[in-house]
Amino acid sequence: MAEFETAFREALSKIAEAYRKTGEALRKIEEAAGGGAGVITKEELAGFKKAWREALNAVEEFRKKTARLAQRPGLKNRLEIDEAAAKALAVATVKELSAFGNLNEGTKAYAALLSLVEGGIYGHAASVLLKEGMLTDLLRYTPRTAYRVAGGVARVAGETVHPSHVKKTDETARVAKIGEAARAFLLFITGLDDEMFNRLDDLKIHVTRGEGKIRITIHKAGDEPLAQPLAQLTVEKSNVVHLVGGSLFEELRRRHEEAFGALKNWLAQRKRMPEAREVARLFEKTLKASTPTAGAMHVPQRRVEVMPYGGLQLLLGWLASDVTFHSNYVDTTTT
Repeated sequence: MAEFETAFREALSKIAEAYRKTGEALRKIEEAAGGGAGVITKEELAGFKKAWREALNAVEEFRKKTARLAQRPGLKNRLEIDEAAAKALAVATVKELSAFGNLNEGTKAYAALLSLVEGGIYGHAASVLLKEGMLTDLLRYTPRTAYRVAGGVARVAGETVHPSHVKKTDETARVAKIGEAARAFLLFITGLDDEMFNRLDDLKIHVTRGEGKIRITIHKAGDEPLAQPLAQLTVEKSNVVHLVGGSLFEELRRRHEEAFGALKNWLAQRKRMPEAREVARLFEKTLKASTPTAGAMHVPQRRVEVMPYGGLQLLLGWLASDVTFHSNYVDTTTT
């Protein structure tokens, strides 16, 4: 298992280094979160994208190394990664952690790295334990137990396992200390496909707080304050990020609708009617639960969960071949 732990620590180090490279831009976002606005240059945006790719490449490299180790005698049950479970755990809320009680060490380690990259609560719990040299405990505990123990460790240090309150500055905690606003912006920017990302220029960011939410409004730098923003993000109390408005939201929503329609037709033509009906059901779900307007009309207001890198294309391309309708990675909710 020494090789496995070495591979994990190498991946962790690479993730921390990726965050370090984006430090100046992240500082601007955190300052905006404290009141006011910040401008992120196109060069800094490119740095975000590059660093995020490096972080995810580090996680993927760990997965491949672990897959090779799992082929050795006696290690398959301990190290073979359940990728679906790991991805779900990486973005799980605190209440959902108890659903992941039977995972092996390889799956938990992979999930912890993914969660660190994506700002998930399991990743933050992992960072607290890793700071104290408790890698063995992290891999031995169930995710729920790891979170509870991490909370106790954090309280002793006068901190909390919640991501917005991590004060330590060592390598394992550097990822976890990024605030909610910076994390939301990172997930949004790195989740855009290359075509949309390459159209971006310098961006101005406004951050406000109220009603239990953080709101991030993104304009093209130089635009008037009343101009339509490129994007509006919210961070809920559950630490989930949603894209709720802006011109990019409208474009993504249109693509989303087109993708649903194309996929439904593709399935129907191949007489895969159960899958086609499921696609139709999910699309109808996005049109439900509307909000009354001043004119007493009910206007659908969809919100799209901001996903890890490459996920914000909203089913474009890969969903047709990987129809996983209930994964946290392709979830669309309504308000």
